[in-house]
Amino acid sequence: LIDTDDDFTNAATVHTAGVALNGTILSFTGVTFNDGDHFTFAIQAGSFTGPAGVDDDIALWLKADEGTAGTVPLTGWNDQSGNGRNAVQIGDAPDLLTDQANFNPALDFNGNNDYLEITDGILENLAVNDLWVYSVIKPDRNHNGTLLFEDDVNGRLAVLNPWSGRTYIFSGNAYYNPGNTTNTSEYEIWTHASSTSALTPSGTKLSIAKNGAYLGAGSNPANPALLGNNADFIIGGGWSNGAGTSSNYDGKLAELIVYKGIPTPLEQEKIQSYLAIKYGVSKNTVDNTATGGQDEQDYFASDNTVIWDFSDNTGYTSLATAIGRDDVAQLSQLKSKNMATGSDITMEKTGAFPNDMDFIFWSTNDATDGYSTTNVPAGYIRSLDRIWKVTVKGTPGTVNVSVDLEDLGLPTNLAAAEYALLIDTDDDFTNAATVHTAGVALNGTILSFTGVTFNDGDHFTVGTDYKTPGPGGEFVDLAIWLKADVGVTESAGTVSQWDDQSGNNRNSTATNGPTVSVNSLNYNPSLSFDGINDVLKTADVMPTVSNEFSGCLLYTSPSPRDGLLSRM
Repeated sequence: LIDTDDDFTNAATVHTAGVALNGTILSFTGVTFNDGDHFTFAIQAGSFTGPAGVDDDIALWLKADEGTAGTVPLTGWNDQSGNGRNAVQIGDAPDLLTDQANFNPALDFNGNNDYLEITDGILENLAVNDLWVYSVIKPDRNHNGTLLFEDDVNGRLAVLNPWSGRTYIFSGNAYYNPGNTTNTSEYEIWTHASSTSALTPSGTKLSIAKNGAYLGAGSNPANPALLGNNADFIIGGGWSNGAGTSSNYDGKLAELIVYKGIPTPLEQEKIQSYLAIKYGVSKNTVDNTATGGQDEQDYFASDNTVIWDFSDNTGYTSLATAIGRDDVAQLSQLKSKNMATGSDITMEKTGAFPNDMDFIFWSTNDATDGYSTTNVPAGYIRSLDRIWKVTVKGTPGTVNVSVDLEDLGLPTNLAAAEYALLIDTDDDFTNAATVHTAGVALNGTILSFTGVTFNDGDHFTVGTDYKTPGPGGEFVDLAIWLKADVGVTESAGTVSQWDDQSGNNRNSTATNGPTVSVNSLNYNPSLSFDGINDVLKTADVMPTVSNEFSGCLLYTSPSPRDGLLSRM
């Protein structure tokens, strides 16, 4: 850009002749200058966008689905921020694993000697007053692990996560930890922030958030400023000696973003929304009343619009998950399942979304496992108590839907054709519900459907038209049904398994099992226990919540004696 003064907003000459980029060297040919001209360099609008479209002050952006070289081990990880801060293998390095974090790849650090290095670091030799670190990680165990480290004049920049069940941010000569926090079973979104000002989204100088929710009260130390000395930036180690060979991180890392600036509250939520959608992690952000009409519990797109409204989904705010496309955010998530334990739904878009800003969200009422015999359309017998609500933005088209039926309350041993996906505009499926059966298939406990169309505000659940046989024809609330004339497996003369006939797959197994007595009860078989060590065990017979239980047992005893027939 060439102009007669240092204001390039008006009448500047835009020179692009002979433009070439060789490594970090940008060159132009045939440039004409006049006396007194000013010049600088610029990038074209739209040529670079940061995570969720937040570009300002971005210092580093590493993501496992782009810019990687090598697999076992990784040999390089290229910075997507445009700053050229590429991480390279120095000694041992992590492995690149596919299909890890919500069907996205992740790096796997072994906790021993795996680390990556950015030569001369990210602080350079500058004073850095503000630093925000976003990471998506899953530690493999509770240990003392250094996620990142860079030495500085005042002390150090470091994120320790986990560290003896806690997490820390070190900034200069200050640090903060909010207490016991870390989780080694699920991927989570972490925000470690440092500023010399308390005018931050958290209202404190040092803060740490997990999945958007601040942990502890934050901290306001006297001087958390950083002053770089061109030290190397270490990913995965370096706490004690700065060389990446001590207190190494043991676990998965899917994405790492660093900003040298304070994000606005909206920018923070946009970044966390991008990460939450991509990695199947539900935000737990609490609304900040100081931001007025902005509800931090919502999900935001790169254009600042709300794409999932917390208040519009009252009663259905648990396990919010999405697939969708946001071009400016560099997001195209075609398949998602929430990474939290207990998540049941997977949605997949086959092929690309047709348009930018196409999204489908789903969230659940989080009902306890069980079923209803009344909230069903004509021709159906049962439907799950658990119901999901859908938010649709744009025109995403049809999707494939699968649900893991294990422990939800419906039998899992029926023919696939005896299930249906029930879709309605509200949570009453007795009238005008759409019964979707296209592409229905059952693989183990995974029930799937193809070509599903959702409209904004739809509710869905699973139903069955199969009337499970029960004792005397009574199947409602039947938890377990064992009978000696069906489902008995013998091994070496004793019973090794007794299969549940209720449709709930609550099968009994034994190490020391009883024997089968043929024709013992009106020409029917029975199981004979020796009263010493013959035991059959059935896991999870009783529902999680139950107010009533009744059962009927028929047995004979060869002699009067004390004995425990069953315990639940």
